[in-house]
Order: sequence, then C-alpha cells, then structure tokens
Amino acid sequence: MRYPVAVNVERTIQVATHGRYLADFAEGGSRRPLLVGFHGYAEQAPLHLERLLAVRGDLALDAAAIQGLHRFYRSGGEELAASWMTREDRELMIADNVAYVDAVLDALTHEFGEPPAVFFNGFSQGASMA
Repeated sequence: MRYPVAVNVERTIQVATHGRYLADFAEGGSRRPLLVGFHGYAEQAPLHLERLLAVRGDLALDAAAIQGLHRFYRSGGEELAASWMTREDRELMIADNVAYVDAVLDALTHEFGEPPAVFFNGFSQGASMA
C-alpha cells in the first residue's frame, strides 16, 4: 500500500519471552509457606535467593527468587544483571511482570504442590514488584 504523504508510526507488540527463577525447599517433603522474592535493580535472582534464605533462617519456609525479565551487562560488559522495568511502556511492563509472576507461581504449584500461604519480599526496585 502506498501513502500520499510520509507515515511515521510507533507501535508495541506482545511476544513470548523466557524468565528465570530459583527455588529452595526446606527439608521435610511437605509444602510449607512460600516466600517469593524480587531482587533490586542491576541484580540477579541468585543474590536475592541468598537474602531470602537468610530471612528464612530456621523457619519452615520454602523460598523462590524471581529474576527480572530485562537482562543487561553492567559496568564493563562482564557481569550480567536484570531489571524489572523502565518508564517507557510502564503499564505494559507491569502487565507482563504480573503474568510472569503468575506463571512462576503456577509452575511451582504444578511441580511441588500448592503452598498453604505465599509471602512476597522485594528489595529496591523489586519492592514495587512485591
């Protein structure tokens, strides 16, 4: 199709992407309350899982750290980091993140059974996710 004048458009498009999460289940085999955590800006899920395990201590809790969908290399291009969102298309990113967290919780429930309770924890940028 040809246009009589120049056309400049901006659109968004929904696509599938892959996210990463780590989980640690307390000894004993039965499901316990689940502590779900969200890391801060320019961090990763493994660091936040360490924080969750420190919070858990001797409590009978399972823990899962969900990593932000937006990965990048920080300072110098060697260290991988992630973030949850930026100002651009914020409402769309919020919807994507909510669907992502729901999918992680569904996957954990499907594989390990439904927890009796779920608690959310977030650090820095992850606090908004929680």
